Amino acid sequence: LPKTITIGKGKLLSRQVVKHAIKLMEKRGGEISPKVIDAAMVEAEKLVEKMMVDKAKQAVKMIGLKEVPEGVLKHIGRLHFRTSYGQNALRHCIEVGMFAGLIAAEVGADIEVARVAGFFHDIGKSLSEESDKGHDFITKDILEEFHYPENIIHAAWAHHEAEPARTLEAKIVMAADALSASRPGARLESLERYLERIRALETTASSFPGVKKSYAISAGREVRILVDPQQITDQQLGELARNVAE
Repeated sequence: LPKTITIGKGKLLSRQVVKHAIKLMEKRGGEISPKVIDAAMVEAEKLVEKMMVDKAKQAVKMIGLKEVPEGVLKHIGRLHFRTSYGQNALRHCIEVGMFAGLIAAEVGADIEVARVAGFFHDIGKSLSEESDKGHDFITKDILEEFHYPENIIHAAWAHHEAEPARTLEAKIVMAADALSASRPGARLESLERYLERIRALETTASSFPGVKKSYAISAGREVRILVDPQQITDQQLGELARNVAE
């Protein structure tokens, strides 16, 4: 389009620096020369750096962490510029930390371990563009580098089952991650794909003998089924529900 600048390729922070440099030059107006561009880039780098630190400190305060190393703060701040299916990575980490802490309180697990591990579970995404490793493995590397306790490291990086979850807190982080990612409105999904998924759920449930009608609700996380009482007895309902879920 005319008068449109598209920023592509480059690494995560490089794109943000370029974006803010363009905004600075646009705001000031006047002739754009190599010297003006260089000056704007230097200023934009400082602006992005400050933004990362500020966002990281806000997130850390929300989760209730104390004495977070500067190196970890930088990784946290980078997540502010990272998205996954349209969901902001830093907000997702905050949500997962909060959810994990709440779940841990309900089931008698270690609240702090669950909350901290949940918050850190995707910190590897800060470097995933620069590495061939999966972000969960990078999460493990970062937390080991800064000498976090083993129970937090395990619970944080096992959320994609690269390593079997050995603790209750690790399983809680997996559940919290799924909750944050799948809640309605969390991630971008086309209407066509959404309807296709809902129809597939309802078709699968309706394929069982004795099922009269099925409804996928809560963005597809729950399926309600109406059965023919002449074909399905109360005693058979539990088995039917398990079979449909599988």
